[in-house]
Amino acid sequence: MKKTLTIALALSLTAAAGCSPSGETGKPAGSQAGSAPSAQTSTASGPSKDKKVTLRFATNWTGTSPMTQIVKDTLDQFRKDYPNVTIEVEETPGNDHITKIKLDAVSDRIPDMFNYWRLDPGFGLDEIARAGKVADLSDWVKSDPFFKELFDESAWKTATLDGKTYGIPGTMFYTAIYANKEVFDNAGIAIPSTWDEWMSAVKGLKAKGVLPFGISVKGDSQGVRTFDYVFSNVLGNDRMRDIILGKEPFNNPDTQKAAQMLQDLLVGNVPEDAIAIAGDVAVSKYLNTGKAAMFIDNSSSMSSIKPEVQDKLVQIKFPLIPGGAQKTQNYEKDLTQLFYLGSKGWSDKDKRPFLEELVKRFASREQAKIYAEKGQQTVPQLGANIDPQKFGRLATEGLKLAQSAPGNKWLPSYMTPDQRAKFEPLISSFLAGEIKADKFVQEMDKIFNPKAAK
Repeated sequence: MKKTLTIALALSLTAAAGCSPSGETGKPAGSQAGSAPSAQTSTASGPSKDKKVTLRFATNWTGTSPMTQIVKDTLDQFRKDYPNVTIEVEETPGNDHITKIKLDAVSDRIPDMFNYWRLDPGFGLDEIARAGKVADLSDWVKSDPFFKELFDESAWKTATLDGKTYGIPGTMFYTAIYANKEVFDNAGIAIPSTWDEWMSAVKGLKAKGVLPFGISVKGDSQGVRTFDYVFSNVLGNDRMRDIILGKEPFNNPDTQKAAQMLQDLLVGNVPEDAIAIAGDVAVSKYLNTGKAAMFIDNSSSMSSIKPEVQDKLVQIKFPLIPGGAQKTQNYEKDLTQLFYLGSKGWSDKDKRPFLEELVKRFASREQAKIYAEKGQQTVPQLGANIDPQKFGRLATEGLKLAQSAPGNKWLPSYMTPDQRAKFEPLISSFLAGEIKADKFVQEMDKIFNPKAAK
């Protein structure tokens, strides 16, 4: 029996981190994998222009959102190609979209197609999908050549819940690591690549009065990104997932080792006000002024880095930690927005061909190229042939590095809202040097180990 959604689920609000590029879109063309076929190239079994169909499309890319024009142009072109299709657009700005979709689920009127965040517990779509209200697209994405080699394994992993694929990847982020070449050159220190070189560089920079990391450690901060890299390196991303999900205690020798290494790397090597400032302030105060040698942050912050500073930066990979479980230099990366279909619309034989076509237009490589070049949006589509002159040298280099590497999932995505509310002040206190590594691990165990919490 399908799970019943409650009003409590519908009204619960959670913080969400969406991405919103801007730009214009043209008509997708071509029929190779990853290209959305136009009306002229549709096969006889494709959408019919005779049957009148109405589709509901829900989005939070509205108003001044730079994604608004892309959505509008794509839908307008679709209407032009299929005049028999009426598309009713339902707009809710920002995080109001969460409430809208949850209320639609309770009233059993999920839109035919909608963009939304990941299937993480914090966004609530996982329970809606498990209740059978979001279409299971597993068979379609496996059989349709459009999806062949369009996305990497980590993207499909995020789009999948309980072995079923519910979402089509739309936009993404990765955790970027920047090194300021000018700062390193002036200090006479080489940009590091191995873990030992990182630790040596940090000590050398500090000895010469240079700030090693110009990051914030306040709440959901750049410090959390570093926590993710270190702990996933030492224990492996999948094992860290299981620990956060309470499948084994957090307090163990490996987490103790990871905590000590994180302490050695960051504590005392970040700004004195790191626990008091937000990430955007850290960018303007330490990265854009050239005061910091290195910076770690969500790739979405790249737009706030001054162009003249970007010219001095190179993106580097987080090093492998000796003796760690991870044997490849993975990138922390994940999807920010996906496209979903309502199960009722997907089951409608008249609507389904048009929904397939519309999804392909939003997810194609041609569309991804527009997202990147005109919207400065990070995209998960492989082989989108993005022009560095339009996307930016630093962004292009970073995207290539992230797409070519195996993916680590952002660890807080496995946390419940209550767990995150406890985790964020704890990690802030630890990275600010207010508590030591052993105490940090003990307190983390209380948050994530069900037995320790009792």
